Amino acid sequence: MTITGHSLQNQIRLAQQNDDGLRAVCEVLKHHSYADYWLDNGLLYKGEQKQLVIPKSLEKEIIKQVHDKGHFSMKKMKEIIKQDYYIQDLEKKLQEFVVTCIPCLMATKKAGKQEGYLNPIDKEGIPLHTLHIDHLGPLTDTKKQYNHILTIVDGFTKFTWIFPTKSTTSKETIEKLKMHQQHFGNPVRIISDRGTAFTGGEFQDNCKEENMLPSRRVYQEEMDR
Repeated sequence: MTITGHSLQNQIRLAQQNDDGLRAVCEVLKHHSYADYWLDNGLLYKGEQKQLVIPKSLEKEIIKQVHDKGHFSMKKMKEIIKQDYYIQDLEKKLQEFVVTCIPCLMATKKAGKQEGYLNPIDKEGIPLHTLHIDHLGPLTDTKKQYNHILTIVDGFTKFTWIFPTKSTTSKETIEKLKMHQQHFGNPVRIISDRGTAFTGGEFQDNCKEENMLPSRRVYQEEMDR
């Protein structure tokens, strides 16, 4: 599988010329050999496999192109990229990219002891009666140091709100819920997992003050104990 094209090659050639480190390697190669790098038609390659060297400015773009073809596993993405391209510290950069992909995070099976089956939760017939809340992450920090996402899902309509957060503390969770409250009011019931943000006294006290019923998802394996 290849993602090479003439327009992309031209883009890589220009980016190589604008990369101080790679430009220096190219200058050396005009007169001497250097490690396992070599030039061909103005493009810098590495190794016997003739991997096109990707400048730092294009690394994320190349990784994204491969990833967007099917949300492949890290192992598969590594295999595809190494067929044509050389990216320094590729595995580390793939890890950093994958943890920012929400569909991949949602689809990833958790390691360790697996959760049991969920018990059905009665569904009310009106919107905003019951909200399901949870945190996604940790993600790669943004410039404002957000590294988690608080998701709020209406149990009736399945409409979803997302709020970036810097932590998974009860305090910040309550702050985001109050932001939601300003527009939609309080639900009758909030359903969560057993995360510390939701089981702590501060969160429980807030639910009591706001006349909301906190409820946790209970798994069949817990009921069987």
